[in-house]
Amino acid sequence: MSPAVALRLYEWFSLRYAKRHFWRTAAVILGLSLGAGVFVAVRLAVTTSVRSFEQSMEAVTGSADFVVTRPGGSVPLSVVRDLLALPVVKTASPLMTVTVKAHVSEGGEGTAVRLVGLDPILDRPLRSWAIRPTSDGTDTRKWTALMAERDTVFVGSAVARRLGLEAGSHLTVRYQDRLRALRVLGVLKDEGLGLADGGMVVLADLATAQEFLGFLDGVDRVEVAFRPGALEPGFGALQSLLGTEYAVHRLEERKRSGRSMVAAYEQNLSVLSFVSLFVGMFLVYSLTAFNSVSRRREVAVLRSLGASSRLVFSLFLMDGVLLGLLGWAVGIPVSALFAKDLLRAVSGTVTLLFARVDVEGLSLSPWDVGGSIGLTAGVAALAALQPARSLMDVPPTEAIRPRSTGLGSFPARPAFQQMDAGKDDGSWPDPKSPSVRWKRFLKKLRKGFSGPGRLTGLGLALLGLVWPLALAPPVHGIPAAGYASVFFLFCGFSLLAPGALKKVSGLSPHGVRKAAGEPCVLALRNLDMAGSRIAVSIGALVTAVALFTALAVMIASFRKTVEVWVHQTVSGDLFLRPMMADLNGYRDPLPNDVVEFLVAVPDADVVSYRRIAINYAGVECSLEGIDLERLRRHGGFLFRKGHAEEAYRAMASGDGVIVSEVLSNRTGLGLGDRFRTVVHGRPMDFAVVGIYRDYRTQGAVVYMDAQVLHRRTGDLSWSGARVFFSGSEDEVAEKVQRLQDEILTRFGGRYELDMIMGRELRRDILDVFDQTFAVTTVLLLMALLVAGLGMMTTLTVMVLERMVPLNTLKAVGASSGQIRRMLLWEAAFMTAVGSLLGLGCGFILSVILIDVINAQSFGWTFLYHIPWSQLGVALPLIAAASLGATVPAQRLAFRHSPAILLREDAR
Repeated sequence: MSPAVALRLYEWFSLRYAKRHFWRTAAVILGLSLGAGVFVAVRLAVTTSVRSFEQSMEAVTGSADFVVTRPGGSVPLSVVRDLLALPVVKTASPLMTVTVKAHVSEGGEGTAVRLVGLDPILDRPLRSWAIRPTSDGTDTRKWTALMAERDTVFVGSAVARRLGLEAGSHLTVRYQDRLRALRVLGVLKDEGLGLADGGMVVLADLATAQEFLGFLDGVDRVEVAFRPGALEPGFGALQSLLGTEYAVHRLEERKRSGRSMVAAYEQNLSVLSFVSLFVGMFLVYSLTAFNSVSRRREVAVLRSLGASSRLVFSLFLMDGVLLGLLGWAVGIPVSALFAKDLLRAVSGTVTLLFARVDVEGLSLSPWDVGGSIGLTAGVAALAALQPARSLMDVPPTEAIRPRSTGLGSFPARPAFQQMDAGKDDGSWPDPKSPSVRWKRFLKKLRKGFSGPGRLTGLGLALLGLVWPLALAPPVHGIPAAGYASVFFLFCGFSLLAPGALKKVSGLSPHGVRKAAGEPCVLALRNLDMAGSRIAVSIGALVTAVALFTALAVMIASFRKTVEVWVHQTVSGDLFLRPMMADLNGYRDPLPNDVVEFLVAVPDADVVSYRRIAINYAGVECSLEGIDLERLRRHGGFLFRKGHAEEAYRAMASGDGVIVSEVLSNRTGLGLGDRFRTVVHGRPMDFAVVGIYRDYRTQGAVVYMDAQVLHRRTGDLSWSGARVFFSGSEDEVAEKVQRLQDEILTRFGGRYELDMIMGRELRRDILDVFDQTFAVTTVLLLMALLVAGLGMMTTLTVMVLERMVPLNTLKAVGASSGQIRRMLLWEAAFMTAVGSLLGLGCGFILSVILIDVINAQSFGWTFLYHIPWSQLGVALPLIAAASLGATVPAQRLAFRHSPAILLREDAR
């Protein structure tokens, strides 16, 4: 058959039928479009944010091979001269980077921007950047003007948009007690270094940055690129030249670490969004099954006219593909409704967790477009596969065969012929003979592994693979095996549904009739007859309830743990540190006069800390020395591994450190291992005596006692301090306000300091947490909506299959109310089974999410907490929505007169 004839036949056979049942088809397309729309919107938001992050990271790191730092101090410029003298070195670029406040008017609040100071000549081989033409079309000043003219800069496009800057404009930057007016030479193009920090970058000559920051003889780091083929010998030459005083790290390790973290976040959101599309698959299955049941006679007529079984299969498979394509097409405008909100949420999370991105518009690659089309159509085709396959066996003779009344029929053979005859002379076999017993045993065994029994066995087999898969290690930082275990978990519990319904339908009819009436008995019988046909449909409800339960448990566990962590570890009534210290890696300590003032504050307990940015095993982290004795009076650490008291004693004696769970999971550093690094040019070697939970966005931290750090390095400076007051909540608030006012009066004109009330800080941390999980709430609601549509379609299919039996019941005296109650009982049993299986599946899924996927992706685990109140409210609402889905099925059951249907059936 030619393609043109096949398309003409499809239009005549399938499209005309879909037009006649427009609302039924539209409901499925709507449900599928929601799943496809969520998937496309998440891909839009994630792809745009991740692309911005990767461009920013590539712009900052450039093509350098290694970076040289001096933890706790600056790298002298003499090191640059020594590095350039090495034959294997192509270039060595000194850099200074710091986050500053920039504004165009003196009274403005200012915008945080990244000031990058570099040597334009030495850095040119590492990083590319270009300047936009001016509005009149002429070129702006060349990059050499940065060196020739004092206090000049180029600004990124995002800075120019936000502050209204162009060539010739002036802006003011402030850092600590330093203020400098700068002239803009031009705006950077959105390429190369112009993409750093999402375009929120100000590019200056190294001398300008050093003079402004007060570091005339040192830089933050030196990035080194080797000549071709000199990578390995070059690394050895660097180590020989620099010794142990400096830290040398491969930049590719930093890139890989950043990519793996963002890739994990991207994969988690994509998999979560795919669940909506996965639930939409059940809708396609239900509609295709609906059509296959209602059109068997038409298929038989088509077969009698010469159509092959393969053609019938193709026609119904094309239904699934077309539904997928239409669902995707409708899902595109649906995704546009909330894509921008998702983009803000996703880019905000990337900024909070990884690095700042500044995204103005959406972007979707052709691969993402093609992938989303193929995935949606493929999922729909997969869902239509089984119903289409079932129609291949419809015989042509069914076109002239009378319809079944659904009331049952006598066996085709006499009862004695159904028994296994043991003798040829017609005598009855001995029921106690070994052969008869063995045949009965085999018959029961075959029966147990057919229908629901076979599906239950398959489901249990899939569930048996879940935990071994979940324990498999990640692949390039991605918990691929964990995702596979989640898929097997969903499939396994969905396949348990027929067996569970079989058990429910086996309840005693006498007891059920006495408790709930005859409609309940008939409902149980109908579910028993439906068997495995509704397994996939109940799977939609199982998946939605499991997803809801797992996310509710995970979010509640995370929030509960964060609350405990906040009040125990992030304790304090006032937090004081240099302005934007977290963005600048605590590069500058608190001024000495501020420290002296804090020490003399009466009626206050001041806990100081010194934080030093380091790199350990390719992971950016911090080494923090804290006044452990005073901290323990007001809080402590939330330990995951190790004994708290023993760890504190080891820290105080200088024998050990404790590391955050994030650092432990990323580097494999465990209890009893040695933590080795170099600070201020001095080697540090400690035993790891504890692993604690930490949920900061830069949670890779190593803690030691401040006195030990002072003795080992001679560094007595403070990076910040926590202030504790005694008294009631109102008294503490009054004392904090009084101290803030006094600090502003004494130091406000000289220094910019971050002063945060502890109560506000803890509240802000929880707000950030809620914002981070806002996306998952949207995806969850979409999955529940699609599951509700799936339940409605399933019940409608079951009613259509039993139109004659239902109307026969009505013809022999059953009231409409009794039939409606029967349908409600069917929905109630299906909802109960789906909800209970979904609840069990959700609890197992929550353990996988908490202990496997989150641990492998982000290094976080939580204290397990079940939100019983939230589940107690949500699950009845889900059940009510499922029962409400019976309304269309009830209307369909009473659409035609019983006499007409029975007369047609008798023909």
